Formats: sequence, structure tokens, C-alpha cells
Amino acid sequence: MLLNDVGLSFTQLRLFSEAAECYEQALPLVTSKPHRLAVVLQNLGAVHNTLGQFEEALRYHREAAALHGSLGSRGAQGRCFSNLGFALVELGELEEAWESFLHAQQAFRDADDPSGQWQVCEGLGGIKLQMRDPEKATHYYKDALQLLCQCQEVSSSVQERLVSKLSEGLQQKLLLQQVICLSVRMTAVRSDMKQDRRETLEKRTHGGNSHTVTSGDRKSTSEVMMSSDYHLSEENTAETNDLTALPKANSGQPSVRSEVTPPSNQPDSNEATPLTRRLTSRFCAVM
Repeated sequence: MLLNDVGLSFTQLRLFSEAAECYEQALPLVTSKPHRLAVVLQNLGAVHNTLGQFEEALRYHREAAALHGSLGSRGAQGRCFSNLGFALVELGELEEAWESFLHAQQAFRDADDPSGQWQVCEGLGGIKLQMRDPEKATHYYKDALQLLCQCQEVSSSVQERLVSKLSEGLQQKLLLQQVICLSVRMTAVRSDMKQDRRETLEKRTHGGNSHTVTSGDRKSTSEVMMSSDYHLSEENTAETNDLTALPKANSGQPSVRSEVTPPSNQPDSNEATPLTRRLTSRFCAVM
């Protein structure tokens, strides 16, 4: 369709507002043609992602995914779910984004599309890092690297990016383990100190030949309590300082990002999208 093709040309020129206008003008012309409607909706959602208009993009992603699914176009449906997952991540809806990426992953598996699968795994790994779950994040990054080996003409920068993210996940995993071990040790130390304090107080109160506590005993007891409290405070301070050692996951920048890539020539093509530094919103052309 002419308007969709013009919109794709604007997209390639990075004139995204003009591309969005073309897609919107095409919508009423394809309402009776489900396949073309799905393509235009997919492209509208992708261009809104690129413009940062994520709230507006959600409806187009969902409608396009549903239409592609009803038409049996699993690869295109996977791309729509992937675009939806990215938009939800940007809106901070991590649980919904997680579900969308899982739907995309299954769709790409059904379509035997390793290119789509590794990009979804990268997105899932990014979400798990934001959720402070480096164990699962590293699992998905490893899967992404394995799937990447099945793809052709993949730039070395993509592999380097995934290796870097895997390294980040492993570092966070190690720090988390260290914090847990430290917390266990601090709990044990505090428990021992409290027990020693109780035993000391009991000896001061009930020890000796008399049941009456002398002024000297009271002074000693007070000194013991002050000493115990002082060391306990030191331990608490050490625990607080150590527990802040774990860096925030994905500090400052979201783990999942999007850029526009050149459109495919077929509406349900499994050909790998040119890979950039960030996850891409997928566009589609009409056959």
C-alpha cells in the first residue's frame, strides 16, 4: 500500500512524525483488509515507541498482535509483543512487560526465529536486573549468546554488548551473595552478644552470698550494659554500611531500549533486523 510504503521511507530517513502521519492516514483505508491493517497497526506502534509516546503505542501493539495471531503470522505477532514489552518497560510496568516478552519468546520459537529469540532474552535479562534478580538475568543473557550463534551476519558489537551485560549480572550476583553472607554473620554476632549480656546480668543479680545488689554491683552492671550497648551499636553501624555495598540494578538507564531499524520486505519475515546498541521496535512492510 502506497501510504504505508511512504511511511516506511520516512522511517528510514528518521522522519518519524511524518511517518506516523502516513500510517494514520492509511488506517481507514485498510480496515476491511485484516492483513494490511495488522501491518499498519504494527508500524504505528513502532513509530510511537521511537517517538517516546509509549502510552499511545500500547493500543497499537496489542491490536496488531491480536490481528497477526488470528492470521497465523507468529513471527509478526512476536515482533508486536516484543515492541509492547519495550513500551511497558519504559512505562515502569515490569510485570506486564515480562509477560509480553514471554509471549514474544514463544511466538519466535513457533516461527523458528533465533534472531527474535535472542533479542527477547536480552529484554528478559534486563527486566530481571531491574528486579534485582541477577541469577535469572545471567541465565537469560547466556541464552541470548547461545541463540546469537545461530544467526548469520551478526555484528561483533552485539556479542560484545551481551557479554558486557552478562558480566554485569555476574558481578551483581557475587555482590548479592556477599551481602547475604555478611547479614548472616551479623545476625549471629548480635545473637551471641545478647546472650552474653543476659548471662552477665543474671550473674550480677543472683550471684554471690547475698540476694541484695550492692551499689558496687549496680555500678558494675551499669558499666556492663553500657559496654554491651556500645559494641552492639558498632556492629549495627558496620552492618548498615556493608549492606549498602550492592549497587542499584541498571543505575540511571533502563536495560531495555529501542531504536528504529530498516523495515523488512515481507510482513512476516524472520530475517534478522539490523542490530543496534538497543532493542529495536519492529516495522513491517505490506506484501
